[in-house]
Amino acid sequence: MIPKWVQKFSIGLLVVAASISVSIGIYRALIGPMASFDFQWPSARAIYLHYSPYQIDTLPAETQHAILTTRTVNPTSGDINFASSISFLTPYALVDWRWAKVAWLMSNLIFTGTILSILFRLAGPLSPRTKWALALIFLASTSFRVMISNGQHSLFALAFTLVSIILSANAPILSGIALALGLFKYHLIAPLILVLAIRRRFKPIVTAISIHVGLSVLVSGWIHGNPVQMAVQCISIAKGLQHEGWIDLAATAGRLIPLKMVYGSLAILTTSIAVLIWKRRTLLSDLDILSLMSILSVLAVYHRIYDFILLICPVIWIARYATQHRRLTWGHYVVAGWIVSIWFLEKLMGAGGTESWGIQVGLATWGWLGLGIVIRQSIGWPIGPRNSSHDQKDTYDGLKSSQSLEFQSQRMGSDIP
Repeated sequence: MIPKWVQKFSIGLLVVAASISVSIGIYRALIGPMASFDFQWPSARAIYLHYSPYQIDTLPAETQHAILTTRTVNPTSGDINFASSISFLTPYALVDWRWAKVAWLMSNLIFTGTILSILFRLAGPLSPRTKWALALIFLASTSFRVMISNGQHSLFALAFTLVSIILSANAPILSGIALALGLFKYHLIAPLILVLAIRRRFKPIVTAISIHVGLSVLVSGWIHGNPVQMAVQCISIAKGLQHEGWIDLAATAGRLIPLKMVYGSLAILTTSIAVLIWKRRTLLSDLDILSLMSILSVLAVYHRIYDFILLICPVIWIARYATQHRRLTWGHYVVAGWIVSIWFLEKLMGAGGTESWGIQVGLATWGWLGLGIVIRQSIGWPIGPRNSSHDQKDTYDGLKSSQSLEFQSQRMGSDIP
């Protein structure tokens, strides 16, 4: 049992660290020529003014000025998001850049609260002190700070995806609308859709896809473009960034073997995990599936440090286990250590640096080991000696807890009008 004074002192340190981190993030999001530079406001502004978001840098200077207004950093035609997704940012494009980045910052802070609130609900009973500690650790992380500094969209995507999961049981259309918004970052969120598929809640998925198809047609008509051509442009830009990630397969294994083999292996692995989850679905809570699929997402394809905010899912998953069992297994410490390395030691780990390929491979291997541990723990296989009665009791208790949490999750969905 940790003494209360140690707990209070630790919370105090976390408050200071989180305050500094958030303050730096807010300052960098609002002040300076690179503030919120990843917001993609120019792309949304281009669509609003009837121009293609993929060809801004090819337009005449006066046209670029009309699009950018007071934004001083000129964008390149490098938007990897579909035009249907960019159209979601149109409300921000209605105002000048100076006010748009303020509105986007405030939105990201709201998305942060939404994410933590929903994940705490999915986790079940956690003490107030535990919730505060988890929230402060998240706010203090480099991933969160860089996310809001750059004006990225990971919080936006995760928040609406979690809203979709909560609404999916009894409000499938609203769930589909939320999922369509969450799919803004399709390369980050797509694996998380397995939560809905495993529960046989296909209407939100169909609704989300239909919304994107419809918006693609509407946007192409608005800017007098070709929806297929715009989709091809988006995909070609995304393909060009495959080797610019950090610890994903293309950035690590992709330097040794052809990408076709990399993605072929990934498809087999993802299918195998999906089948395994399907077979054990009655034993898995939504938080279990979110945790393992979030790890798979950041390891599979191109991502930068800000996308690793997704790891808040396994962080809360670990906290839930500690609350239920009053202890952690060595496997949990392995996963927690990996997340700490990413969230707080990314400079030492060479985030995005091509000169540190060996470190990238080591960190990726650590992550894949963590994924295996999350899978084993979630589906009820004990971590450690298989014949240990102590581990077998933990396994049984873990399965009961997962079933109970799943029942609670379904009841939460049924309470939504």
